[in-house]
Amino acid sequence: MFFAALMALLLNGSCQPSLPYAQSVSDPMPMTQSSVDLPFALTATLLEVYEDRVAPPGSQPNSDRPVGHAVVRLRLENLTEHPVNLEIQRVEIHAEPDARVLMTQTVEAVNLGGLQILERGLHLTNSQGFGNATRVRAIVVYQMDGTVYTTASAAFPVTVNR
Repeated sequence: MFFAALMALLLNGSCQPSLPYAQSVSDPMPMTQSSVDLPFALTATLLEVYEDRVAPPGSQPNSDRPVGHAVVRLRLENLTEHPVNLEIQRVEIHAEPDARVLMTQTVEAVNLGGLQILERGLHLTNSQGFGNATRVRAIVVYQMDGTVYTTASAAFPVTVNR
């Protein structure tokens, strides 16, 4: 009886599909995806953004403060059964709303096998901190088949450690 009711529900189309990863409830700051149909999904999440204005306890005070930190998670998913070669040129952290580049890091090329999922964590730092920026955004610049694409994460607040 239960099986028959489940099959009827599925066949009638009343069942809603699950959310794609980029809109998952567990992903607090999903990456906005470009409107171009590509054979892969690229999402990025800013996990933590903070600025250290004082040296850690026990270390000598010095003038190399503030230090800015941003932790970014990239998730790439090949949506086809064929290999995909993708060059992530760089990941940048931009201030909001003026789009100043505060940090940048290069990332090597990625070769995804058919239906493969790859997650990579990046920790970006700088020696200037975030200035007066209270929110930042991750920008990913990537290239596939000679075409360069960019996509941006949602804005994320900066925590200041004094």
